[in-house]
Amino acid sequence: MPESSLSRLSFSRKTDDEIFSKDARKIIDPRSISLRAIKELRDEVLSGKAAQGRTKPGGKLQGRVPYVGVPITFEPGKDADPKPRQDWSTEDITEYVVLALTKSLPQAQFYLNHVDEKDVGAEFHGTFVSQARKCRFQDLVEALEDHFGQDADTAFIWLDLFCANQPLLTSADEALSPDVILARNQYLTHGLHRAIGRFESAVIFFDRWDVPAPLQRAWCVWEIMGAITQAQRFQVAFAPGQEQAFIETLLKGGVDGLIKILADNNNMRNAKCWKMEDKEMIDKAVEMTVDGGYVTLIKEVNQRVHAWRLQMAQDAIAQARDGDPLKLAEILHCTGTLLNSQGEYN
Repeated sequence: MPESSLSRLSFSRKTDDEIFSKDARKIIDPRSISLRAIKELRDEVLSGKAAQGRTKPGGKLQGRVPYVGVPITFEPGKDADPKPRQDWSTEDITEYVVLALTKSLPQAQFYLNHVDEKDVGAEFHGTFVSQARKCRFQDLVEALEDHFGQDADTAFIWLDLFCANQPLLTSADEALSPDVILARNQYLTHGLHRAIGRFESAVIFFDRWDVPAPLQRAWCVWEIMGAITQAQRFQVAFAPGQEQAFIETLLKGGVDGLIKILADNNNMRNAKCWKMEDKEMIDKAVEMTVDGGYVTLIKEVNQRVHAWRLQMAQDAIAQARDGDPLKLAEILHCTGTLLNSQGEYN
């Protein structure tokens, strides 16, 4: 989620009418979007059909750069190079697709307003998805395809870049009315977790197994807290290729190296926030509203990551049975040590 100032708010309980008020619905649409529509957008981005740049005389290109409101003309290889579209982050999608489409349309500032009706789900229908905006959009979509499997084409998800009013949500306070600011902040502090609980499930997307971006960002930790405390079902989905990266690390560094990596990088207390007052608010909320505070959060997330690690190790064993016996023995040894380190002896 974007990093908006919440320092003016208390933690007194709000009613649903206050959380999902008329002003709040100007910012947050609780309806979901089909994964099918997101896959189509992914394909359009990769093909160049979406967010097209312009070729200028002399071979120069015109495109956009982050946080600059006007197109920039540059000479490839000299001034700058186009970012490969397969590397576009969800922040890039927000900036160059969603905001480019919606920010000049006051009556249609939700991306949901621009997709086919069949691709818009009912309120709180489907799965709430949390992700860090530095993650690659293509990896996120592939991870969701893998997560839903054969149901991918019928799945609906809530993803903030498509289901929130990005022009309002990303605006500075000075550009918004006091009522909209209050509604936005009330939703982010109180309504977000309640909304997560209304969806059928929640998924946290990890771009890497060793240094997951969501665990480094305080607002993502806030969403994870909501998923753990409110979601009916909560799972972690990993980017493609992370299974092999995990197995290679397990075989190369052993269980001790694995445990050190996780201990160094999965401490959500160290998550960063653009505004210090937001970080202080989130830390206070975690300690006040979660029994055990960050210890509980870290434990809950690690349990799900641990289940994924064991599944990957077991899959590696199955694949190695028809290959090199020495590699199979090595994987069996490392997996056994991993199980033993987690107190699983069967």
